[in-house]
Amino acid sequence: MEFADVFAGRVDRIDVFIFDKDGKFILQKNEQGERLAAGNYRMPLDLPLGEYRISAWGGMSDDFEMPRLVVGQSTPEDLTVKMNREATLIYDKELHPLWYGEPITVNFTGRGEQTETVRLVKDTNKFRFILQKSGPGEELDINDCLFEIRADNGYYDWNNDLLDDDMISYRPYHLEKVEDVGIVVEMNTMRLLEHKKVYLTLTRKSDGKELMKIDLIPYLLLTKMEGHNIPAQEYLDRQSEYAIVFFYNPELLNFLSTKIVI
Repeated sequence: MEFADVFAGRVDRIDVFIFDKDGKFILQKNEQGERLAAGNYRMPLDLPLGEYRISAWGGMSDDFEMPRLVVGQSTPEDLTVKMNREATLIYDKELHPLWYGEPITVNFTGRGEQTETVRLVKDTNKFRFILQKSGPGEELDINDCLFEIRADNGYYDWNNDLLDDDMISYRPYHLEKVEDVGIVVEMNTMRLLEHKKVYLTLTRKSDGKELMKIDLIPYLLLTKMEGHNIPAQEYLDRQSEYAIVFFYNPELLNFLSTKIVI
């Protein structure tokens, strides 16, 4: 977790949306490429004097869709972002990093050069799960394991709040067996909210037995270091990569979550 400006080198595209004081859409401008990575990036906007509302999204890609706004008609409420998914609602690819820009109100006076800052919040998360055997018996068969994170968190409004959505089955985009260690899994999800239930499950494919079911949010909040005196939601928004180690007993076929590592 970083308390710093990490825009350069992390955000590969930025889309800025400008609305007038009455909330009507005026202009969309985007930029991508080397200029964003140079550090201290500024996007020039040629606007008449007046009051504006500015929103932004960073990292838009084919992983996401956004409606086309109409000048003079669309409002901030029309600015939504939805994660693309198959009809099966199974998502087993690595998500392109997505960043939400908190809206700001700007009064452009024209008295000189004016710089305004839009704060970005990362809306994508990565997990690396390691399953390690802690007792006698056969190890889990990687081909008989179904890992899944289920969450209805793939559709966002202009305020980065969740809109009604389908329950998405996030599954591994990386799965491997490491000798003398265990099974290593990498998965991702969209934004995590402190009040939402998000479960990680492991099911044995051969007989459908659920070997593990964990409510992730309470575990993730336990990883917040003492001294980081910030609200739970801010922590979940700042921390976007987690590594979690699970130890299991093959004879009991149950899991003990004994270590969480960032």
